[in-house]
Amino acid sequence: MAGYIIDDKLHRRDLTALIPYWGAAGYLQVKELETSALFGIIKSKDYEFTKLKELPENAMAFEKHYLKEYLLQAQW
Repeated sequence: MAGYIIDDKLHRRDLTALIPYWGAAGYLQVKELETSALFGIIKSKDYEFTKLKELPENAMAFEKHYLKEYLLQAQW
């Protein structure tokens, strides 16, 4: 978000930085899911996002949109 404030441009790194920010603030829980196949030889990781509470009223519109549309999809 600081990058957006500094240069008025929203970059992928600005959006990515929101994930740990929301987690630390108690808005989002991130759970790592690991699956294995072929007797445990092949492993893959995926992530599950769970909204814990609403973003504050003063959150920027792009934050709310990103959380709803890209991370939580139909959970919102």
